[in-house]
Order: sequence, then structure tokens, then C-alpha cells
Amino acid sequence: VVARYRLLGYENRDVRDEDFRDDEVDGGEIGSGHSVTALYEIKFVDRPKSGPIATLYVRYKEPEEDVANEVARSITINDFAKSFNAASPQFRLAAGVAEFAEIARKSYWAQGSRFADVIKVLSAIDGQDKDTIELLGLVKKAAEMNSEPVKITRGNEETDD
Repeated sequence: VVARYRLLGYENRDVRDEDFRDDEVDGGEIGSGHSVTALYEIKFVDRPKSGPIATLYVRYKEPEEDVANEVARSITINDFAKSFNAASPQFRLAAGVAEFAEIARKSYWAQGSRFADVIKVLSAIDGQDKDTIELLGLVKKAAEMNSEPVKITRGNEETDD
């Protein structure tokens, strides 16, 4: 059911499929108490109505241990049932950051995307913290540097910012 997929970012930490279970190959380290968000872009052959679409495997080592543990989780189409706007603020922030990075580096995958799209996503996040507000300012500056008009929507009102 999946035509193709790709991991956004992390190109410098890519591990070949055949090396995934090789404990000598380092896929990156996450310190105790830290977390990482990995975003995958998925293109369906035909979007299924139900059932599994993928299996996610994660390998990790406990601090001070040499043996890796592996967990697997089935991903179903129901995991995609929500609309983007109904997704958590943290997910929408992560998606906005990823799209900003793709546009800024002129990625092939960001063709047709604009900084204004990112501004719209970030502006719609409720309860913005100072880091989100700062990011929004950086995206606005990038838009201006690329001669994109910066329009912000607040409620039903659209303003130049």
C-alpha cells in the first residue's frame, strides 16, 4: 500500500537497511532523558480504508549495557485518520520546522512550497512558547529575504506583518 517513503532530515545519520541490526554501526545517540522526533513522508499507492501499512522498528541500548533491544509497532491507516489541523501542536510544530528546513535548503521535495505555508502552520499553533514565536520570526525574515509577501492570519482577519 506504500509506494515510497522517506525520512526527513537525518541524512548524516542514515543507516543502510542491511546494517540496521549491526550493533557496530552507529545510527546516532540520544542522551538519557532526551527525545527525538522523526518525521516520515509517505506516498500511498492507493490510500487503504483500513489495516496495517507499515511496521516501525526502533533499536536502543540501555545506559551501561552492551546488548541492543528492539521494539516494533505496527502502523495502521487509522493512525492517519486525523486531519493535520487536528494533530497535536507538537506534531504541527515539528512539521513546520521540517518544511522550513526543506524550503531553506532548496530541497527537491519542497518544490512549490513557500515560507508563507510554514508561517500559516506556525501561526495556527495554540499556546505558542517563546521558541515557537522566535521561529516564526525567523521564517518571516526568510520569506522577506526571498521576496515573499508575509501575510498572517489571526482568526478571520488577514494582516500584513
